[in-house]
Amino acid sequence: MDLFRPHYSFLQTQAWQKQSLNALRYNTSQVGSVVPMIYGTVRQAVNLIAFGGYRGPGGGKKGKGVGPLPIGGTSQTAKGGGGGKKGGKKGPPDFSIDVDFGVCEGPIGGSSSNKVWASAEVTTFGQLPLVAYLGANGQAADPIYAALGAEPIHYSGTAHVVAAPMDLGASPVIPNISFEVTGYFAGTLGSADANPALVVEHFLTDPQRGAGFPSRCLANLSNFHDYCDQVGFGISVSLDAQQTGLEWLGSFIRILNTAIVWSGDQLHFIPYGDVQVGSWVPDMTAQYILTDDDFLSDNKLEGEPELDRADPVLVTRVNPVDASNWVSMEYLDRGNNYNSTVLAKFDQSSIDAYGLRTGDNMQGKQFADVTPAGIAAQLWLQRLQYIRNTPFKFKLGWKYSLLEPMDIVLLTGRFGDVYLTNQAMRITSIEEDDNGDLAVEGEHIQQGAAAPTGTG
Repeated sequence: MDLFRPHYSFLQTQAWQKQSLNALRYNTSQVGSVVPMIYGTVRQAVNLIAFGGYRGPGGGKKGKGVGPLPIGGTSQTAKGGGGGKKGGKKGPPDFSIDVDFGVCEGPIGGSSSNKVWASAEVTTFGQLPLVAYLGANGQAADPIYAALGAEPIHYSGTAHVVAAPMDLGASPVIPNISFEVTGYFAGTLGSADANPALVVEHFLTDPQRGAGFPSRCLANLSNFHDYCDQVGFGISVSLDAQQTGLEWLGSFIRILNTAIVWSGDQLHFIPYGDVQVGSWVPDMTAQYILTDDDFLSDNKLEGEPELDRADPVLVTRVNPVDASNWVSMEYLDRGNNYNSTVLAKFDQSSIDAYGLRTGDNMQGKQFADVTPAGIAAQLWLQRLQYIRNTPFKFKLGWKYSLLEPMDIVLLTGRFGDVYLTNQAMRITSIEEDDNGDLAVEGEHIQQGAAAPTGTG
């Protein structure tokens, strides 16, 4: 198989031929780079970790000369006849080299049907002379590199792929290589994706590769698991850059219509979903029914206008004219060689009434399939359109200290708040002031706005 041989000139290969396969991925050979950790199934660029055994056309008579080396420090084996035909006649040059590509943390799954991309070409792993080491602890060293006489390196716990040799064809250039990798929990939601609840648990608590988070401090994730399963929120993602655990968790949990909440010494993942989806049923139980008898009369919330301080419940209303009615999400489309793709969701009735109001472009590169990406974008649009009486603000006494973010309360008002009659509100934050009073903020619940409906 000559996948690694370039068939076109450089500019044709890189810029015009089969552009959708190129995808701006390129090889690196970097010491100390991040070893990616992969969940689900992704397209992963590689890091060149070893090479040698360069073979190319000779530069002298009858192949006895030494030809140019494309990479300093490699050895060369000249082929007979100057790399050409018998009798020393000139022929097309033929280059090859032994390479070892680092891929990611192991162990990973392996399949001969997984795709391999080389510059603008694509085939499957089983069609190529490649040897995959899936990253098991204590895995054997590659015999080709072990035979070179150097101390054999096992790369225990790291998945890597060896090509010995890699046929480069007429050009002494290693092509841009990337592999389709079956990572942790692939297939736990759909055929190739991972359930986010399993990803969270592994990322935080795995004893070898986790973030060192105490497993006793992670709340039961079965509710979050079932929610993602019933909605179809399968993810596939490569953690290939340095960032804090909180940054990464916050970025992808937000687009899953879920909040992260501390309760005592437990970390909870609570969906915003407010209607039944499949077998998943939300808990919409109100913790308290609050009236003016419960709100503190001297409601002095910092930053609010003086005239509003007499009102025990302050509500910020977003004009429907200002609500975004068009949002977009960027995701990596598995059906298009994992290339970056943008999908849009919009509310046509709102556009007709108020004109186009474009919202932010959401980063959804944790998705590799259009279905979960579309659901996430649709839910975000629904929240922008229908949850507009936000935030509610009020103060409560210390006797309500058991309340936590994501709890639901019912608000009934008198005097200036007569419009409130058992208005359901979800708490989004609680802060204690110097007097021990609780400053509460929340959003009103418009049942159905947080449900994955109308995603087509």
